[in-house]
Amino acid sequence: MEQATDSYRETMKVSVSVDRMRATVSFTPPTVQEGELQATPNQLLSVEEIKKGLEEAYISKGVQEGEIAAFVTSRNYNRDYILARGKAPVTGKSSYVEHLFEIKPSHQPKRRPDGSVDYHELGMIVSVDEGAVLACMHPEVPGTPGYTVYGDEILPKPLKPVNFAYGTNVCLSPDGKELHAEVSGHVSLQNGKVVVSNVYEIAESVGTGTGDIDYKGTVLVRGDVQEGFTISATGDIVIDGVVEGATLHAGGNIILKRGIHGNGHAHISAGGNILSKFIANAYADAGNYLEAEEILYSNVTSAVDIRVKGKNGKINGGVVRAGSSIEAGNIGSAMGVPTRVEVGVAIELKERHMELQAKVMEIYKAIEQIRPILQTYSGKATRREEITPENVKRITQLTEAFRERQALLNATKAEIKEVTKQMSESSNARILVEGTIYPDVVIGISDLGTTINTKQQHVQFKKVDGNISALMI
Repeated sequence: MEQATDSYRETMKVSVSVDRMRATVSFTPPTVQEGELQATPNQLLSVEEIKKGLEEAYISKGVQEGEIAAFVTSRNYNRDYILARGKAPVTGKSSYVEHLFEIKPSHQPKRRPDGSVDYHELGMIVSVDEGAVLACMHPEVPGTPGYTVYGDEILPKPLKPVNFAYGTNVCLSPDGKELHAEVSGHVSLQNGKVVVSNVYEIAESVGTGTGDIDYKGTVLVRGDVQEGFTISATGDIVIDGVVEGATLHAGGNIILKRGIHGNGHAHISAGGNILSKFIANAYADAGNYLEAEEILYSNVTSAVDIRVKGKNGKINGGVVRAGSSIEAGNIGSAMGVPTRVEVGVAIELKERHMELQAKVMEIYKAIEQIRPILQTYSGKATRREEITPENVKRITQLTEAFRERQALLNATKAEIKEVTKQMSESSNARILVEGTIYPDVVIGISDLGTTINTKQQHVQFKKVDGNISALMI
């Protein structure tokens, strides 16, 4: 487009780029009339006239005041001036999810200071507590619109919406900004979804490939548990294979489908029940009942009942204790392997009785250390001998200590009496043998004990009238 007043004035031509983001202006000098050396001021375009020329070309945004001033100052006709520029839109930043847990655990063993490798800590489980924040949403940053030199708005590219992807045992916070764990367990990213499980399944054996397992939930092992490794779980522990000389601690139940070969090193404890194919050369402690087909050369304790049933159903070697009853097919052997079975008194009760007895002895000792000192000062008082203020203070302190220990002694004796009563009241405790119990087996019921002298069959042992009686079944 060309703007001019007459053939003698300076003119301007406006060109707009295809994308409408740039307006370029070229200027044509005025014609100098005959006899004149240079153009007169009225032949030159003013700043206002240049702006008006842009307006007449429909240029309304991005006018470059500096470029107009540059032309007016230099009047350079050998270049084009960009007198208007559009503004490109600024693309915003999409919202995104930040995962607050290790998405890809390394599974690499730790190295000890001496350079050796510790295969017990491999960091395979990313544990979480109930209510833990697993992921958070960072909000999007909106883009800024742009414009052309004609004033047309240019919108930024639309942002792709991002949503949380989550699965089982995961919930969205009320404000929609966080993911929380609904249960304690382990968290992982499965097919892009945050998932929490309170059952940790191991498809292989627990050993150097897995390290020790410490899990808030239930642990399911499809293979074996190798010697020297540990599994701790707040829920149940279920082992499809064989447990060797390992350590298992469960807040719930322990189920060993193929049993345990402890080699004298295995320790298993459960807050609930223990169910095992067999228990050999191991230590086992059940908070509820325990059941196995065989117990061999082991130290086994149950707070309630122990049942040793099945094809073999035998207890042979070691010590087996239950709070209420022991039922077995056979106990002991013809070879006279040392075997002890006890019922009726929880092991904790026996241990408490021993602790109280020791405590009484300590209190007596402390009292006997104080008594002669008090007797000495008492004699001085009787004889009306002078006692210094320091000695009066000491007598007061010793007297108070004596009274405290005497009160503690009386309370301890009362607790011993109660514990003794509980130990003697296990009237329903029994040992039931469906097959054979062999000589040299030691049995205990409550506070009583005896050794079996002859082989007996189909018999149960109970406490009757203060004695252990053998009753046929």
